[in-house]
Amino acid sequence: MVFCIFACFATLVFATQDNEEGTERGFEWNLSGAAVTFLGENSYFGESREIYGDNTDDWSEAAAELGFSGFLPLGQGSFFGALSGLYSKTWGDDASGNTVGLDDPGNFNIEQAHIGWRSGNTFPSLDKDALTLKAGNFDYVVGTGLLLADGTADGGKRGGWYLSWRTAFRESFLARLESGAWKLDGFFSRAREDVELSGCMVMVVILNTNLPVPVFLQGCCI
Repeated sequence: MVFCIFACFATLVFATQDNEEGTERGFEWNLSGAAVTFLGENSYFGESREIYGDNTDDWSEAAAELGFSGFLPLGQGSFFGALSGLYSKTWGDDASGNTVGLDDPGNFNIEQAHIGWRSGNTFPSLDKDALTLKAGNFDYVVGTGLLLADGTADGGKRGGWYLSWRTAFRESFLARLESGAWKLDGFFSRAREDVELSGCMVMVVILNTNLPVPVFLQGCCI
């Protein structure tokens, strides 16, 4: 089995930031995208047609995301939010086999769509921005991402299986308290479309962020 891969990745950010009477506010546009082509031979040891019903040696994918994010003062803290749209497409049948029978599938959907608040100096006894509240569609990673990192499935009718450009968790809420050596996350999200679960609640406690490798406890409740 031989594969040749040709890939291209790009990210552009256009940002503005103002100071009005010592108060910061900012706004930025974000554009990111990628494209990849696979030229293979004998995928699945030459058995892809028998396994999936078609040849999965060669295929191409592309994905692009355009959005904006911003923040502005709100009391002693700050209000922030983001909104983006993402399109991905696959030409040919990819190695997952989920595109077999589909005609060059592609899909557009809202990726990031969230609002939130950071405490800033609201609580003088705690660190700045010790409390963060966030709701909507957003990225969330536990630790290194081994257990929890990708909130949205790619591939099939959506295309973009290999690039896996979609990552935001849907209909989610995060409450984070971080001050000194302690960090506490309370996170809830609706389950991914490819998982037969109603939702997932995760509690993460970082015991000491000053250690080279943070020690954390976590739980998941369905």
